[in-house]
Amino acid sequence: MSQRNAERLGLDRQPGSKNSAGSSSKLLQTAVDGAGIITLANSRVDAIFGYWSGGLVGRSVDVLVPEMARAGHAAKRESFANESLPRAMADQRQLEGRRFDGSRFPIEIMLNPVTTTNGRIVVASVAAA
Repeated sequence: MSQRNAERLGLDRQPGSKNSAGSSSKLLQTAVDGAGIITLANSRVDAIFGYWSGGLVGRSVDVLVPEMARAGHAAKRESFANESLPRAMADQRQLEGRRFDGSRFPIEIMLNPVTTTNGRIVVASVAAA
C-alpha cells in the first residue's frame, strides 16, 4: 500500500502502529468500506485476481467471491463489520477467490477492522494458497 493511498484512507504507516498499512512481500492488501466496496487494492491484488491496475477499486468485494459462495457473503461481511478483532477467514475450510475471467483459485485471507480518520474499513491481507 503506498504512502499516498494510506494517507487517503487515514491510516498511520509507522511500523508497529495499530493502524499500520505496511505490506509484506507475500501478502496482497486491499481495503473495503462498510458497504463492501473496494476502496484500495495494491497492484498485486489486481494482478492475482486478473484485473488491470486499479481495476478493483470501486467494485463490490463480491466480484472476488465465487458465485456458489456469494449468496451468504454479504451477511458474513456485515457480521464481521461489528467485530473489532482481526481474524482469519475460514479456519476450517479452503477458501477460493474468483478471477476476472471467472476461474477460481485457493486463497488465505486475514481480516483486520481499522478505524481511520475517514471511517471504519476492513483491511484484507490475501495470500495465494
